[in-house]
Parts: sequence; structure tokens; C-alpha cells
Amino acid sequence: MALFPFTLALAFAMMTALWPLSRWLRHVSIIDILWAPAFAALTALCAVLVPVRGVRGWIVLALVTVWAARLGSHIFWRWRHVGHEGYRYAEIRRKHRASFPLTSLF
Repeated sequence: MALFPFTLALAFAMMTALWPLSRWLRHVSIIDILWAPAFAALTALCAVLVPVRGVRGWIVLALVTVWAARLGSHIFWRWRHVGHEGYRYAEIRRKHRASFPLTSLF
């Protein structure tokens, strides 16, 4: 089974769904929080579409999920406590002023 169309659609849907929230908050760094959990979601989708066989597959699924939870929570904690956008996004915002809303989507 070709997984690429399904994983691409899920990744696109997750990132695009979060974009309006980042615009409303005026804080694009919130999207960074989703990156690691997105890998866990994509791994879970693959495990559903092509059922996991054997212990090794379940270990990989568990490790990706634990890694995603740890990294996602770390980035969330940092986002909540730092209080400003990361320097990368501030530079992109400065560089693309008027077109930043669309630039931040892509």
C-alpha cells in the first residue's frame, strides 16, 4: 500500500489547521509545538494502514510516541515561558512584512 498520499494529507491537514491559531495569537512559534507530535500521528497512521507486525514494530511505534511527547511538551513549556516568537520567525516577519501571513503558512 502506498502510504505517501495518506501521510502527506494528514501532515498537510495538521499544519494547515494550526495556522489560523498562529495568526490569531500573532505567535507563529506555536507551530513548532506540533512538529514532534505530528511524527507520532503519522507513525500511528502508518501502523493502522499497514498493521504492525512483531515486537520490533510496536517498539518503534512506542519510541516515536514517547520522543514526540517529550519534545512536544518541552517546546510547549518553552513557548509558554519565553513569551516571544523565536528569532527565526521574527527575522522572517521582518523580512516579509506585508506578505508574512501567507509566508508563515508555507
